[in-house]
This record gives sequence, structure tokens and C-alpha cells, in this order.
Amino acid sequence: MKLTRERKVFLGLLGAGVAALIADRLLFAPAGAGAAVPAAEPASAPPPSSRAAPAVEPATPNGVPFSQRVAEAAAGAQSERDPFRVDDSWPKPIIKEEGSAPTAQDLDTFIKQIKLTAVVTQKDHEAQFAMINGRVRKIGDQIGGFRIVAMDPAGVEFESPIGERKRVALDLPSPLPTVKPEPAR
Repeated sequence: MKLTRERKVFLGLLGAGVAALIADRLLFAPAGAGAAVPAAEPASAPPPSSRAAPAVEPATPNGVPFSQRVAEAAAGAQSERDPFRVDDSWPKPIIKEEGSAPTAQDLDTFIKQIKLTAVVTQKDHEAQFAMINGRVRKIGDQIGGFRIVAMDPAGVEFESPIGERKRVALDLPSPLPTVKPEPAR
């Protein structure tokens, strides 16, 4: 039977995998990993409290090593920690009070933050869109609690939740002056 190039590559990869497995098990195994576990500890062993903690496992923020928590969980030990409770170190959500209505100052501040870059309208006004703060918006959309109520080629009108309206004009740069080319000589 003749081995094709594809089969030779496969056998080479298989051999490399087996060699890596053997090297991992024999050369890189921790000391004493393959030794049989004695039935009882010798009397000369120091008490468990005086043993040094392994250097490879740092303590978690609450001071208990991860391996110890896993061992306790496997043994069925109950934890006082609720797994669904958010840790106190997480940032708290910002909750705006329901009763506080926006003021005229809020609307003025909002209008200053709006960047209107384009308005697209059709003659029959069926489709009207505006590019506001980098996003395409249409009439009825809300931005920060303020609703878009009107659009025309010159700008967009917003309405606050208390019914106050403000208009944002489309500020386009002035066109460049036209330069007539000089006649060829």
C-alpha cells in the first residue's frame, strides 16, 4: 500500500500529537502527581495551618482561594453569598426622579448638544429624515426625552415633554466662491 502525501501529513501530525502527550505526562507533570496517595499522613508532618499556601494560586478579593471555594461547593457546603446579587463594587445605575419635569433650561441645554448635519425631505413630505448626532432620525423619534415634531430643509423642531418647542437650524457652510477660468492663451 502506497501512502499518499495527505496520509503522510496526517500521520506526521498524529505522531507529533502523541509525542506532545507523552512529553506532557512524563516531563511536565508536577512532582508527586503520579505517586500513590498514602493512607495516612506521617506523624512528623507539620499541622495544616503552618503549611505555606501554594504560590500558583493567589487569593481572590474576598480572601478565599478559588480551589477552596470549588472544593466546598463540591462537598455541598452552603455559601452565604447570593449568586444573583450584584457586588457593591459595581457602579450604581442613575435613576432620574419621575416627578421632575424638564425645564426651559433643560431644553436649551439639549438644543446646544444637538448636531444637525443633514435634512432630507421629499416634495410630497412622505419621507423626511435628519442626520442628528451621527444617526438618522425621523419625525416622532425621541432623543433624551425630547420628540422630533417637524422637519423641513432648513431645520428640525423638537418638543419637550411639557410641550415647549425649539427649532434647530441646519447650519451649512457658505458655498465656495466660484472662480472663472482664464481663457487659454
